[in-house]
Amino acid sequence: MEITVEKVTELREWVDYEININTMAILPAKHLVYQSIVIEPSGRYYVKETVKQLLTRACLEGGSTYEGRKIAVIHHFHYEQKTPIPVDPNQSIYAFPTESPTQIECCWIFYSHVRRIIPRNNECTIEFKNKTTLDVRVSEHQIRKQRERAGNCMSHFSNRFVIIK
Repeated sequence: MEITVEKVTELREWVDYEININTMAILPAKHLVYQSIVIEPSGRYYVKETVKQLLTRACLEGGSTYEGRKIAVIHHFHYEQKTPIPVDPNQSIYAFPTESPTQIECCWIFYSHVRRIIPRNNECTIEFKNKTTLDVRVSEHQIRKQRERAGNCMSHFSNRFVIIK
């Protein structure tokens, strides 16, 4: 995984970050203090929580646990590895891992922000809708497959719940 648009020294800290509709990607930070780098349209931010902690908290805010969401996706689609997560279906927040979440290089990409995937040898560049790019050391085929899986989840889980007022 490489960061392409801003230099790492231009990252700012975001205390108590919460995943939201502007979250484009979350990357592991190889840093002594910070565990994650969050990409939003407004910039890139260091966050002290791990990617898993951020996803877990966001899932709880959206009405379920991370594990519960993962089990639901596996139940409906049998995506047992590199499972996409419906973080908050009510807000259409869906994320997919670039590789196994147990791998240190795993990045989480938020489905609604991806514009296109550009091949680069055995790797690829993800271009977001705001033209920000992220180079990942994963094949274009794998990222397209992960994006498709997240799209399937979005189609299935979105608009399934009606809020009665």
